[in-house]
Amino acid sequence: MSSEIRYIFGDVLTNEVIEEIPCFGVSISDSLDGGEFRGSFALDLTGKNNADLITATLPGKTWIIVERNGVPIWGGLNWSRTYQSQAKSVQLFSKTMDQYLTLRNIDTDQTFVGVDPRNIFRTLLSDMMLTANTPQWVLPGVFDTVTPVDFSIPGSELQSYIEAVDNLSTVQDGFEWRVNVSKADDAYSWSVQVGLPMIGQPLSDSSVAFDYPGNILNYWQNDTLGGAGTNIHVAGAGEGDAMAVVEIVHQDLLDAGFIRIDQNISLKQVDDIDRLEQLAQVQAQIRKAPMPVYTVETKADRDPQFTDWTLGDYAILNFEDALHPEGLQHATRILKWEYTPPSSDATEEVRLTFEGEDAE
Repeated sequence: MSSEIRYIFGDVLTNEVIEEIPCFGVSISDSLDGGEFRGSFALDLTGKNNADLITATLPGKTWIIVERNGVPIWGGLNWSRTYQSQAKSVQLFSKTMDQYLTLRNIDTDQTFVGVDPRNIFRTLLSDMMLTANTPQWVLPGVFDTVTPVDFSIPGSELQSYIEAVDNLSTVQDGFEWRVNVSKADDAYSWSVQVGLPMIGQPLSDSSVAFDYPGNILNYWQNDTLGGAGTNIHVAGAGEGDAMAVVEIVHQDLLDAGFIRIDQNISLKQVDDIDRLEQLAQVQAQIRKAPMPVYTVETKADRDPQFTDWTLGDYAILNFEDALHPEGLQHATRILKWEYTPPSSDATEEVRLTFEGEDAE
């Protein structure tokens, strides 16, 4: 049975639903750096008033939420809208709610001394939401202090919130964050999720698995030198001579005749040398030249289904085919998805991009 897809439009400031509009030509993507919606709808729809459709999709005033079988899978701000007169069609372009931070500047001096970066982030968002005409998001509670830092932002620089948060999230013991949409009793709300250091489920025996042949319809393996190396240099916290650096050499590759390839990786948030060496070993295996980068296509209604995993989760890829006749198992992290809703000329499919150069 085909999944039921709904496109709900509402007011950004009140979160009140304005209209449900059938859309066509839809493509949706999401990643840990934000996502996009592209789709169109027609005017002169039966049972719909054109003025209501235009009001419901006004950029800067409305949001769109995409539901799959009654569950929100994507939500964001309506960013731009294009009308084509002959077809009487309206094309929408929307961005995930986190991208609102690109539209706001910090115009007052902000100084924090000895504060956990996640609590600084939380304070910045809380202060932003105190100003008029600002979307309201549910914030996580105050975090325990793990790594206190000093952080300042001169208001005179009119730095965007996204720039400040990007700088903040990559300091020592940094974090990942997202703005998620949820539904309860037919009402929608937005909440901020924070992960230290990452969002998503870690690698475990219960990690979601994708198999070829099996639930994977098609896959691409890109063996690349981009992001890979034979000599992996991992830099930790500190500057100059005080900066911790771990080097791991893939001597087996050099002995096999590979050219020397230096790869530099910055983990400035890590100040513990033992932890840095552990992370360096993980990165060295991921970045071993040539590095495989995998993209897979799967049907959204096959197990594991579209809603059985989330961005940031670790997954297991299993391949057995002409390229991997003995079978290959590869552990990696889901960093991006692209979704094609079911339609008369397309099946419901998801393309997943995993950790690697192409996902950066």
